[in-house]
Amino acid sequence: MAAASTSAARPGPSTTVVLALAAAAAALVAMFGEKDGFSATTVACALVGLVPWALVVSGVSVPPALFTLLALPPGLAIVVVADNSGGMFPLMMLLVWLARSPRSLIPTIVTATTTVVAITMLTMEKGVDESGIIYFLAGLGIAWMSGAMLHRQENLTAQLRSMRDVQVEQLAATERARIAREVHDVVAHSLTIVMLNLTGARRALATQPERADEALARAEVVGRDSLDSIRQVMGQLRGAGGGTTLPQPTLAGIRALVDGARGAGLHLDVSMSIADVAVDPTVELVAYRVVQVALANVLQHAPGAASTLDVDVTGGRLVVAVANAAPARPVAGPSGRRGLGTLGMAERTRAVGGSIESGPTADGGWRVVARLPMLDADALDRDALAVVADGPPDEVTWLTSTEPHAH
Repeated sequence: MAAASTSAARPGPSTTVVLALAAAAAALVAMFGEKDGFSATTVACALVGLVPWALVVSGVSVPPALFTLLALPPGLAIVVVADNSGGMFPLMMLLVWLARSPRSLIPTIVTATTTVVAITMLTMEKGVDESGIIYFLAGLGIAWMSGAMLHRQENLTAQLRSMRDVQVEQLAATERARIAREVHDVVAHSLTIVMLNLTGARRALATQPERADEALARAEVVGRDSLDSIRQVMGQLRGAGGGTTLPQPTLAGIRALVDGARGAGLHLDVSMSIADVAVDPTVELVAYRVVQVALANVLQHAPGAASTLDVDVTGGRLVVAVANAAPARPVAGPSGRRGLGTLGMAERTRAVGGSIESGPTADGGWRVVARLPMLDADALDRDALAVVADGPPDEVTWLTSTEPHAH
């Protein structure tokens, strides 16, 4: 099976080789096509007429004018000098080659005109009636049309190859952007939470070792989850089977994001109303990533600021909104530049037909609102969504509590 596929994909002979073989066959017809046509002159002219064909097959670039100069006289000599009508076949092959070649208008006209004159002289000397001239002229027309069709086909093939190369580059760029988004979203969020927990552990180590231990444990869990996600992305880079396949994040995973953000010290008020909503898995992933990046940005740029997370359905769309008040102490960082996380959120939402808005609020904070389409979902884990919406029995207050977890 593999061998068959390999042979099927192997390219065939080039058009140049095929035309050269046809020219060799035409030379044989010129030499042996007529009973009285075989002579030293016919053989010599037929072989000389094959010289330009041998050059192009060997890879030498022969301009149309030079090709005509090398191939036209031997063919005419067979017709006029040797009085052999078989010489018309090498001339027809020459016309095919010239009509196929770019920038060969003048050599084509010269060859066609000279050949018509030779045909007229041949038929007049042999006493052939007008039908013989018509046959030869039809042969010349077919030869010219064949060359023109080959020229058009090769141009179309070159355009298709160019379009395919552009498409491959675009697909590769799209895939790189997708993987870059995945890596950024996972690493940025995880490292932010890990660093905040490590900072809290360092500050509490001397006075409250038990809180320091809790913070380190949270950092360890987040770090391990981040490594698993990165391994999955790297597996996608290596191709199918190159890494462990993990389930894609869903709306149910937002609870873990909230727990991690609160564990890192974020004052977060959460409201979710999606218990009976059917959402496509792709849209779930986009919503999860929007929350993940938005919370990471709040932790990084507005630590300690009161924040809100709202996920519900409005106007037939899944709306995800993350907002934070002005930070108590501004965090130094580059300004006036759109971050990769914000760009990634915009690309994700546009990819599923949604829209996103982000910008400062009147009180000096920041707000991100993503509106995603409600696509059909064949398989929906309603139990998991109910947990997200209502909270587990022993932690019902996670939807409304504004108090951060111990830090």
